[in-house]
Amino acid sequence: MKHSDKTEKKSNQLKPKKSLFKSGWFYIGIGTIFLAVILTFIFFFLGSGKFYENKKYNFSFKYPSDWSEEDLAQNGLDKYFVVKIKDSKTGATFQVKIDEQEKPTGFDAVALSRELDQKLPKELDNFKRISSKGTKVSGKDALEYTYSYSYKPENGEAKTTKQKMIILVVSNKSYYLISQASEDNFPKVEKNFNQIIKKFKV
Repeated sequence: MKHSDKTEKKSNQLKPKKSLFKSGWFYIGIGTIFLAVILTFIFFFLGSGKFYENKKYNFSFKYPSDWSEEDLAQNGLDKYFVVKIKDSKTGATFQVKIDEQEKPTGFDAVALSRELDQKLPKELDNFKRISSKGTKVSGKDALEYTYSYSYKPENGEAKTTKQKMIILVVSNKSYYLISQASEDNFPKVEKNFNQIIKKFKV
């Protein structure tokens, strides 16, 4: 009897353990990882939201799905801007203005910043420059100029608004990417502004 027990115990020890590759859990794990990779690709590379493309001026960008494009002609703003999108929840807007020159112009961020320092205080009430620095947009050198000013609607109290203006030059065109919101709401939508600018292609 003892000999039989020893033989059975030794036999059990010699039996190969079940391979992990033959386990159903292995394939479930692989499937989960594969799905996670696919979802990550969709989120980061395809993303969600709306797409705007302007073939005349050769630029495009993506913006949040709950923002909407405004009818510039109806508001008489088509003389100043190419496109304007708005977040109805906060009133925040992103707009693109383009100036064309007869000949290609160079880009000097320092000189441009100084020019704005002199020009904007004359045009805007309670102007305050917050920051000015060089950056990159669509792989091109650009100026990021952030400032605030106050304005008074026809029926209401004076309000302070904040703007982040990105300026870049491509050939004979100067692109102005203007992110605007009230001073209180700007921090809430700044992430959206940054994503729009990041996706801007020209």
